Amino acid sequence: MSDFSKRVEELLTTAEHNQITDVSVDRPITPPQEPQGWVAGVTIDGNNGTLTTKPKDTPIGSWEDELCEWGFDPKVYEVVEPVRISTWQTYDERQLWAYKASIRTRSGLSADELEKLTEPVRADKRKAVSRPSGDYTLVVPLGDWQIGKDDGDGLEGTVKRIEESFQAVVERVKFLRKCGYGVGKLLVCSLGDLGEGCNGHYEQQTFSAVLDRRDQNKVVRRLARNALMLWAEHFNEVIVAAVAGNHGENRRGTKSFTTTNDNDDVAVWEAVAETLSVRPDLYGHIKWLLPKGELSVSLDVGGTRVGLAHGHQARSGDIGRWWEGQALGGRPVASADLLLTGHFHHFRCVEVAKGRWHLQVPAMDGGSDWFEESSGKGSTAGQVTFLLGDGRWSELLVV
Repeated sequence: MSDFSKRVEELLTTAEHNQITDVSVDRPITPPQEPQGWVAGVTIDGNNGTLTTKPKDTPIGSWEDELCEWGFDPKVYEVVEPVRISTWQTYDERQLWAYKASIRTRSGLSADELEKLTEPVRADKRKAVSRPSGDYTLVVPLGDWQIGKDDGDGLEGTVKRIEESFQAVVERVKFLRKCGYGVGKLLVCSLGDLGEGCNGHYEQQTFSAVLDRRDQNKVVRRLARNALMLWAEHFNEVIVAAVAGNHGENRRGTKSFTTTNDNDDVAVWEAVAETLSVRPDLYGHIKWLLPKGELSVSLDVGGTRVGLAHGHQARSGDIGRWWEGQALGGRPVASADLLLTGHFHHFRCVEVAKGRWHLQVPAMDGGSDWFEESSGKGSTAGQVTFLLGDGRWSELLVV
């Protein structure tokens, strides 16, 4: 073997003995890559927005941690289901996850807010007493408070009117009893738009609302709580029925983007029901009719079928025609003798067909500057009250 041949053999032997066979190779780790067109970040428009996460090595376990990572307080903001999820495998066989979710300011109660809401109820030193009984029902339809609206006399004027109406209802039932009516029951009909909302209902709303959504709901809850705390002792039975309005919707732009069930106008009453449940001795006689997604409800009161709807469903503004369509579809208000609505802000009472009445209640807000400037018209705020009994309604008065 020549010297050259030996050298080649040495090279081959050396090379063979130095092969890397059982040692792993560390490759440089590249950061997770987003799918094409995927940009991580948060956008907020008023009280609603979108959260887009960075790619993650493990699925998200807590949305609260994710909100905190982007600087949003989980007590103020929440993630709205459903959530878009993207998952893929990298070149080195790692599984990654990324999420895109709608977020909004919370309409529900934090533990602190629930404690503040229940504190006056727990601290109430009154004892349960014998409450007046009778076959007649006083009906109090609550419509279009629109708390947070700044038009007219603004938030201060609206709250003052609402609080004065609470005592006016008490004086009204006392007067009716002096007139010989045995009024033992109270029906509170919440017809929607109790809060103003912040965006998506008209062009200037974002700049004219003086409270954000969270504080609007807070004021509504506390007013509703105070009303029932005052009224409950004057009746043997109280029924609270509520429907959703358009201003209570969770909107993105000008459209509701979740469900008809996701509405502040009903959620505030759920919170009040939970609040008053801590004192069953004082408020155990309150019953609740709170729909889960239905936009209208009906119930029998003293032989009269009462229907409730906000009124925004009647897109043409013709409640009578809308009501006829509900009858054809067999909807909850189809068999109502008396239909209560709000939405259009002015008082109206009309017999749509023989024995079938539509009662539209006025708003309690300070009016609409734009409507009055553009039309020259306005409407008077007020709280409607009337009696139900003997299969008919009577004693209607705006207090």
